[in-house]
Amino acid sequence: MGQQKVTSAYKKFVFVCFLMAGLLPCLLYSQPVLTVEGGTEFTFGEIPNFGPSHAKVLIIRNTGTDTLVIQHVYAICGCTGTLLSGDHIPPNDSAQLEITFDQREFTGNVTKTVQLATNDPARRTVTINFTANVVKALDIDPEYVFVTTSVDSTTTVPITISNLGTTEVRILTLRSSDSLVRVRLSRDKVGEGEDAVIEATFTPKHSGMISGDIGFTTDHPLQPSLDIRFKAYVREKSHP
Repeated sequence: MGQQKVTSAYKKFVFVCFLMAGLLPCLLYSQPVLTVEGGTEFTFGEIPNFGPSHAKVLIIRNTGTDTLVIQHVYAICGCTGTLLSGDHIPPNDSAQLEITFDQREFTGNVTKTVQLATNDPARRTVTINFTANVVKALDIDPEYVFVTTSVDSTTTVPITISNLGTTEVRILTLRSSDSLVRVRLSRDKVGEGEDAVIEATFTPKHSGMISGDIGFTTDHPLQPSLDIRFKAYVREKSHP
């Protein structure tokens, strides 16, 4: 009887060993594998330094046999934003990583970095680099107009447009969003290194705040239009 118990226990032991021998390779080699479609470097190319941020969507794919976990996405610069569609990616599945770049404070060639912390044992940290050539063809001074005036008075503010590029820029149209703010352009062709001046004349008819924008269009492919915000604080008409 005792011999039968030993034999039975031995058979169970051998069965468990065979079972573990079959499972062990799966346990050892079951792991996530992170792949960035198209690679970890890209460029926005030549972009203007005004307008909305530029965005690029990358596909993060798990080509392994276990769930890929994106533990953290870190943008090195505050000018760069990230949005991940999902941080747990099953095998043979993918997620989208949107990277946005706010170019308004830059000029020239720019390189920025985004890092991913993952559970991929081969790629615990993944670095994504992108570049952009930020072009500032025209400079506006001031970029925002604020005036204090009074009812039935006239206040004129000059706004200088400077050509920072290497080709002549033509100003095609000029407008004001408020009929109480008239605009006049000193010249419609601005050569390399030259300036043009917009004269914005405020003639308010009532007290309070006037706000809006002065806009113009150009023939420059990277700066086809620009808007200058304005705000005027209007006091009551002074009496002698």
